[in-house]
Amino acid sequence: PMESATLVLSEVQHTDRAGDIWLGVGSREVGVLKTEAFPKTGPFMEAPVVLLTGGTRGITAEIAMEIARRGPCTLLLVGRTAPLGVPLDEAGERQRIKRQLSQKHARVTPKMIEEVMAPLRSAEEVRRTVEAIRKLGAKAEVYSVDLGKEPAVQGLMRDVLDKYGRLDLVIHGAGLEESRKLA
Repeated sequence: PMESATLVLSEVQHTDRAGDIWLGVGSREVGVLKTEAFPKTGPFMEAPVVLLTGGTRGITAEIAMEIARRGPCTLLLVGRTAPLGVPLDEAGERQRIKRQLSQKHARVTPKMIEEVMAPLRSAEEVRRTVEAIRKLGAKAEVYSVDLGKEPAVQGLMRDVLDKYGRLDLVIHGAGLEESRKLA
């Protein structure tokens, strides 16, 4: 412990201000970041079949669209949310939800309406993502799968391989966004 404390203290006092450091017995290695040019746009594979987890929304959806821009491809978007079949009419849906809730509750609050609207907005975002990808000329298919359930993932892979016979690239972008106050 004393040796570790001495190493940490000497590192804090080091003058090179390195961010990533690996200390070993008698050695000090510094990670250096450098700027690289963006790769040229253009096709990177010939008509790839690409599976993107978390591909229906957020940054992974943006990656899917960039792949679609680069040429013919099949994008298999995996997420928990299925797309809506038709565009979401927010005002009409809010009215429908309010009527439905008022049959069960004496008082309908905006929070109650929002709890029902949130998944519909997510499904609308998925629908718009698929529509945008298809407008770019790519094939897009959505698989609603909970990636935390192994049998569901095994079924997904069986379905994909049965239908397409191959999988050229997998981009894993699925995750949970859990915003909360720090204090």
